[in-house]
Amino acid sequence: MPKSALYHCEVVHKRLYPKHHSFKYKIAMLLLDLDNLERTSAEHRFFSYNQWNIFSFFDRDHGPSDGTPLRLWAENLMREKGINCCSGEGTLLLLTLPRMYGYVFNPLSIYYYFDSKEKLTAVIYQVTNTFGDRHCYVIPIDHQHESETIYSHSAEKRLFVSPFISMSATYDFYIRTPSKKIQLAIHEFENAKHILTATLSGKEECLNNNTIISAAIRYPFLTFKVIGAIHWNALLLWLKRVPLFHYPSTEN
Repeated sequence: MPKSALYHCEVVHKRLYPKHHSFKYKIAMLLLDLDNLERTSAEHRFFSYNQWNIFSFFDRDHGPSDGTPLRLWAENLMREKGINCCSGEGTLLLLTLPRMYGYVFNPLSIYYYFDSKEKLTAVIYQVTNTFGDRHCYVIPIDHQHESETIYSHSAEKRLFVSPFISMSATYDFYIRTPSKKIQLAIHEFENAKHILTATLSGKEECLNNNTIISAAIRYPFLTFKVIGAIHWNALLLWLKRVPLFHYPSTEN
């Protein structure tokens, strides 16, 4: 069973249509056991739960942002999708960017739910756009015809993310169970045409005071880099005259 850890990651975006464009950047992400956040905070001087620190985790940055415990919120989402989960049983891990010096922007956070037999049962992809909207893609894991660690699934696009991609798109996800490495690939299709591939890959490092300080030095503008990269590459796409789509007045 994976435990709370720090991952050194690389994010790569490759746009294939209507213009070729690619970029990549390196970040640090945390894999956190949502049942043990208070203990994780108590054991690490430079990581805090719902308090300011070099690295911190705030409940309001995730889930419904209304004070509902994340575990309860995630279990309710899974039950709505017909996924069998008993309250308080199993393990719920979250892969996410930490707040760094009080600031965070998380384009994608991933919840992994393992049942009481430590079997990966569901994945929740929580997507946040730069307008502050969120949507969760709740995916049951089908263990038939799959390898032990890599799973694939698809979903229709439900959240406006980029002004350069319409809402008539679909996603194909390929994800690996977190271990010494994390891997995720998302292929986006528009009218059956492959238009974008985004990948996330990372290597595990033990989460302790020394590795937190090391990561803070290695990625001094961690979460600022993410929002900066999004806007900078949006400008480059605009300069390449990639067609624009307007932000919809309502979300599905």
